[in-house]
Amino acid sequence: MREATHSLVADEHPANQFVQIILRIAPGRSAAEQRAILQTVYDAAEGVARSALDEGRCALRADLIQSDPDFAIHETTLP
Repeated sequence: MREATHSLVADEHPANQFVQIILRIAPGRSAAEQRAILQTVYDAAEGVARSALDEGRCALRADLIQSDPDFAIHETTLP
């Protein structure tokens, strides 16, 4: 996680909060599997953020992106 040192959300009110989660997965999963993964992560995040969402001035978003191996460079030393 990294902190945004300068950010503006919606109407620039200083009390606004925004959480965006980006999931990047390799190809090979069906649309239903991708949707289930995304929903599982969103549900977990929503549980953590629920109090802020209930207070207002908060937004929560999760996106799932399937990586394209033709446009990726990768090196690993993992076994």
